Parts: sequence; structure tokens; C-alpha cells
Amino acid sequence: MAAALQMTMLFVDDWFDGGGAKKPAKPAQNPKAQEAVDPDKPAEPRHVLDIDGDGDVDIDDLVAAMEAEVEGEAAEGLIRDHWIIFCPIQIVICCIFWIAGAASDPSSVGVFSRFGGLDTFAKGWTEMKIHDDSCGDYRWEAWRWVTYQWTHGYFGHVATNCFIVVVAGFPLEGMHGWYRMIPVFNIGVAGGALCHMVSNPHSVGLVGMSAGCYALMAMNMADLVMNWKQNRWRYPKLAVLILLLVFDITIAQVSTGDHATGHSAHFGGYVAGLLMGVALVRNLKVERWERVLQVVALCTGLFLIIFCLAWNSQWAPRSVWDSTPWCYSRQVYNFSLFGNKKWNCVRCADAECMDKFNSMNSAMTPVAKVGINVCEHTLGWAYTR
Repeated sequence: MAAALQMTMLFVDDWFDGGGAKKPAKPAQNPKAQEAVDPDKPAEPRHVLDIDGDGDVDIDDLVAAMEAEVEGEAAEGLIRDHWIIFCPIQIVICCIFWIAGAASDPSSVGVFSRFGGLDTFAKGWTEMKIHDDSCGDYRWEAWRWVTYQWTHGYFGHVATNCFIVVVAGFPLEGMHGWYRMIPVFNIGVAGGALCHMVSNPHSVGLVGMSAGCYALMAMNMADLVMNWKQNRWRYPKLAVLILLLVFDITIAQVSTGDHATGHSAHFGGYVAGLLMGVALVRNLKVERWERVLQVVALCTGLFLIIFCLAWNSQWAPRSVWDSTPWCYSRQVYNFSLFGNKKWNCVRCADAECMDKFNSMNSAMTPVAKVGINVCEHTLGWAYTR
């Protein structure tokens, strides 16, 4: 009876305190804890990995090691505050465009390896490119900076991007809302295009929403920065985000070929997503230094946009990694001109140079199109003007 009365009083007290009353301690689960304590016997040292202090090293200790104390409301508890609208719509649009484009492709390539998307139905009008191999100028066709996201190179390309949107985007949108996701994602797409134009202007057309996906990853990083003490699982989140960055940087170093992944666009999307994320994410506890950081992020973003557009105004285009401007490339077999019996790479920046090589194309001195990486990494440039 006394025990029942004690429990009743504790319940009433707990209810008035809003759940803050302490409940009777449970019997110790560790048999050693039930033994009589000898005051003259020194306590056994606790194992360094026994985080929760229960006497055992188990999975609960791993969870406890990853968990951190939060100030105020935990961010993880807010992921249902908003309807998830933008991310599913983005996935559906990209999938529909790719399926329709791949289905209408008459090539004999397997369906999962087919190019498909918006550019299938507006050929050459929506992919991100600065110029073609005959000096066609696309620098200021600004719609390309956004529309390239709705075309993908093959099934694995669109599937991987959709998976990233689900994993990186759904929790973010649930907490921060679609009205923050749309600008961050699309500014990330545009940031990928701007970075592509200054670092890789001579490449084949850029397609895919990877830059937007990297903007979502960066927005997760921005959320950690702005809500560090409100993220209960901040340490594992930070570790995963850093590992993803290291993985992509490693892949970028070993990628080759004219159709290699647009890692410059990934970088641009990440930087744009990080800067806009810092400026726009939902800040659960605003501090003065965070306001300063937001101003710095916006000013940095504005500076980068101005730099990229100023760089893009040059003609012929040139990369930040190469001081030579050009817009025309060919491989030429001409013994009298080069003194060797092999194909030689040439590049031009004006119409006179282009006409020179186009006019010499014959059975004896053939002139053919060539991939950029073949010239830059294998043959080298034999002629530049």
C-alpha cells in the first residue's frame, strides 16, 4: 500500500511538472551492482569505451558516443514541420524527361545506357555549353545555366541523382520548407554552370542535376554550421559529409575522358549551396556571429558571380587553368605542314585559322574532329592560333 501511494504521489507531481519528476530508480541490471559495497575495497575503473557507465561495452555505448547534448529544441525533431513538396516534384520531372527521351532514342544502345531528357526534345538548346567545336557562341544563352539539370546521360546518372535528392533533400525540406529548398537547389545548379564555364569551357555539353544535389549536401553542412548546438547527431553528420567530399575529390582526380563527370559543376554547386544555405537555412537560435557569417556568405557569393560573368565575357573562351583562348579544335594528318606521319591536334581562335584547316581537308591531308582530352592528355597541341 505504501509503495502504491508513493507511485501515485510521484505521478501527480510529475504531471504538474510537465513530465519532469524523477521516477523510482530501476533495479541495477548489472549483477555486480547488486552486490554489497565494501567501503574498504577500491572501485573498479570504468572502461574508457563504457560511455553510458552500465559496466558493459555494447552498441548503446557507440550510440552514446555519437550523440551530443543540444541547446533548446533538437533539429532532428523538426523534420516534419513542413510538407515535402519540391524534392518529389524534381525527381518526377527528371525521371519523366529521361524515360521519354530514352524511349524516343532510335539508337541501338541499351535502354539503360541512353541519353535522355529535355535536350532530347530541344536538341542542342538546353545542355550547358559555352561553344561548339566550330566556334558557335553560346555564352549568354542564360537559360542553359538552369535547363541542363533536366537531361541525364544514362539511367545510372538520373537514378544516382534522384537517390541523393531523397537522402540529402527530404529531411532538409521537412525542416526548412520548400521555399528555402527551391532557391538553394537552383542557385546550386546555376553555380555549377558558372564554375563549369570558367574551369572547363571547352568540354562537351554538361547535363544532369548533380550540381543541385551537391547544393543539397552543402545545405546540410550549412545547417550544421548555423544550428550546431541544436543538432543531436552533429558529429556523425559532419563525418559523413566530409567523407562524401573526400570521395568526390578522389574520383575527380582519376576521372578521364571527354564524357567524364562534371566535377567542376559539382564544386560550383557545392560552393553555391553552402553560401546560400548559410544565408537561408532556418536558424533555431540566432547569434550575432551567425548574422555576420550570413553577410559574408552573401558578399562572397556576389563576388563569385561577378567574377564568373566577367570571365565569361572573354572571346575566344579560355579556362582558368590555360591562358590560351580558343574555340575550334581538329586533328590533322599533313606531313608537309607538321613533318611527321601522324595525327596532330590544332586549335584556333578566329575564322581565318578555321578556314585554313577546313579548306585543306582531303584524302591526302584529312582533317577530323577530335576529343579535347585526346589533345590535352595524349597527343598534345601541335598548332595554336
